[in-house]
Amino acid sequence: MRPYLGDLHVHSRRSDGSRQPEELGYQGAGTGLDFLALTDHDREPYTGGATGVVILPGTEFSLGHRWHLVALGQHIPRPMPKVGQVPEWAADLHEKGGALILAHPWTIIRRPESVATIEIWLSRGVLDGVELLNTAVKTKYMEAWAEMFRVYLGKWQIHQPAVIGGSDYHDSDHGKELGLGCTYIFAEQNDPAQVIAAIRQRRTVAAVPRAALWREDCRRFLAAYFPEALHLGIGPPGLRQCLQRYRAMAEAVRTPRAAWALWTGNYRLALEIQEEESR
Repeated sequence: MRPYLGDLHVHSRRSDGSRQPEELGYQGAGTGLDFLALTDHDREPYTGGATGVVILPGTEFSLGHRWHLVALGQHIPRPMPKVGQVPEWAADLHEKGGALILAHPWTIIRRPESVATIEIWLSRGVLDGVELLNTAVKTKYMEAWAEMFRVYLGKWQIHQPAVIGGSDYHDSDHGKELGLGCTYIFAEQNDPAQVIAAIRQRRTVAAVPRAALWREDCRRFLAAYFPEALHLGIGPPGLRQCLQRYRAMAEAVRTPRAAWALWTGNYRLALEIQEEESR
């Protein structure tokens, strides 16, 4: 398996975004993304044609009281239930090959009953992932963001949800930069089914690959809670170490043959080719 980089929270003009899905695909490719998830609000999943990157079909559902869930998959059950009905609905989604992610948890973190509900969902496998790195967070939410990390470290982390990053992109005027908050997934191929499977199997690392573009207060805050987060991301230690090796290898590889070997995930062969061709 090798890492693929994508933005799992993106909005287009199909809801309240500023760009068409095709534009977002090519913009994502120019940013260096391998995939992105179109998660327009309460809309049917996008099934359009090819763009510059792999497009994951998805929907962001608003359940009221600032509850937002991102569902990924081609066949998302309808209608979206109320909060108390989510476990049964999620079982149907999983049966259809989808994944369910809690979006920007800081919006509900101040309500104890919400925190308790999330913990139950995580313990029962209702939620596949938690969006810890939604880089659209605003300064006025920084205290709630801090509380979200405290709750994650104290209560949610033990259930080992997939750690998700996304930009919540609508348009650049609102500071929601496409591809700023991202998720590395580890898979054999870059296609929607394997990306979703990686999320469900917890093969993810949330990251901010272009952290220099993020606000200084966010960078300082994240460095305080996760000292290596801005460099290695947030996720299982083994995957973060693998990602670090891959990045180091990518920086060292300079020839087409070695780059091909690295792209296929064969680190040792990439080094051998690089050494051979440098002589």
